[in-house]
Parts: sequence; structure tokens; C-alpha cells
Amino acid sequence: MTSLLFSLVLKSVVGHSIWTDPTEAVVRFSDTLGLACSGPELVIGPENSLDSDGRVTTCLQSRNGQSWTFDVTNNYVSSYIDNTYEENIDWAKSGKPVLFRGREELSAKALNIAKSLHPQKKWLVSDVIVVDDLVRFADGFDGDITKATWLSVLVTEDFGFPAGAVQNGVLVAFHVGTGKLVWFQQNWGGVFEKPNIQVSQEEASRAAQETVATYIEGSYQKVFKKLLYVIPNESFGSKFPEQKGNPKHLRLVYWFQFGKNQVNVYIDAETGEVAGGDFRRDVRYKKL
Repeated sequence: MTSLLFSLVLKSVVGHSIWTDPTEAVVRFSDTLGLACSGPELVIGPENSLDSDGRVTTCLQSRNGQSWTFDVTNNYVSSYIDNTYEENIDWAKSGKPVLFRGREELSAKALNIAKSLHPQKKWLVSDVIVVDDLVRFADGFDGDITKATWLSVLVTEDFGFPAGAVQNGVLVAFHVGTGKLVWFQQNWGGVFEKPNIQVSQEEASRAAQETVATYIEGSYQKVFKKLLYVIPNESFGSKFPEQKGNPKHLRLVYWFQFGKNQVNVYIDAETGEVAGGDFRRDVRYKKL
């Protein structure tokens, strides 16, 4: 009865029919990924909310600390977070070192997740990145014990380039010690603009170097990472406007990294203009 009433509430909020009950969707999603989830134990979370992209979402939580976000507008489970600490804490207390699993193993594991949810799509691993603090909320420990491996898996069925944003694809994160899935996110509806490469890598490299010299204090070694799709942002004087709502338009860019992931600069592959980027908090940004 509760599930039925909740579904009716969602229909009234969105203003059109919702064909999937959120609780049933979460159970199916969890079964597909092999997550421990029991329908009767699910606890409905906070009321429906409107996110920054104009989508109605609702949160469902289990009594043992797992949480799922259901995208009411688009009718699918958009994220999963494992807030259960016991297994990771037990692993930490065992005194085992932080073991970083190999790229191939993690890639295969993540691809299996992506394919199990969307078997009809073509997938490409974009990046496997080890980060320090990404899933601290899923560990309950500070320092090295919180290290996790961030694995980005994105669909590239249109033009064959990876993407640096969660658009038309998924992101997954595993705990490096237990191998447990601690975070999942998927998003659909992005528009990948057709690639039109008019700028050489050498030209883009000069533009990236000039950008960092203009906006960032200090000197950092530059590395060309790859051509990839991103949602342009307004960093570093970018003239690309902020995109609000959906769909998001992604541009093909040259991605340059300065230092140890301290500064990232995107140069548009068609126009040669700065398409934004990002920098870490410990980097000093010049006041122009």
C-alpha cells in the first residue's frame, strides 16, 4: 500500500504518468548489480526534490545505510551510495596494506556493471584514477585507508571518443581493499556535438600553456592527456556559457594536465578557444 501511494504521489508531482514504482526499480537495479537489497527493508527517504538540471528525484534508503536516487523525470535509478561501514572497517582493522587492484581487473568489473544495465550499448573505459578522499564517507577512516579507485566508464557509440562528464554514461567507484562497489552514478540525455577537429595538438598545447601562465601562479609540468568530450565551463576566461538544465551539450577538446592533477585545461578542438577546466584548492589563482 505504501509503495502504491508513493507512486501516486510521484505522478501528481511530475504531472505525467510514471510507469515504474521507485521501490521496485531499486530492487531490480540492485538485483542486476548483485547488491544485497530486500524490498520490505527499504525505507522511503526524503520527499521529492528538484535538482539543478530541473529533474524531479527522490531518495530511497535501506535500514543498513545504502541509498539510491531515483530519477522520477526520466524513470531510472540514477545513483547508488554504499554507506555501510562494517566491511571496510573490518578490512582496515585487519592490518592489510592498501592494495590497488590492476586496471584490467577494475575495467572488466566496471564494464560488466555497465553492460548488465545497458547491454545494447557500446562502452569504452575513459579513465581509472586513484584518489585519496573521494569515498571517505563510505569508509569511516582518514588517511591512506580511505583511498579508492575511481573508474569512469562512458558510452561512445556516436563518435568513438571518451567523455569527461557523466553524460550518456556511468561512473563507478570501488573500494581498493575490499573491491566493493561504493558509488554508482548514471546520466542520460547529453548531446555530443559532431567532432570537427580544426586545431592541431601543438596549437592547443600553446593555448593551454598561455592560459595557465595567465591565470595560475607558479610553474607546473604540462602533460597532454587525450581528446575527449566535456561540458565546457567558465573557468580560465572561457567564453562558453554555463549550461543550465538538460540536455547538456558536450564539445570535443584537447585535455592538458599541469602538475599532479593540479590544473586541468580544456582547449576546444574546433575553435582553439579555452573551454574551461579546473584546479585544486591548493593552487593559487591569479587575481586579474
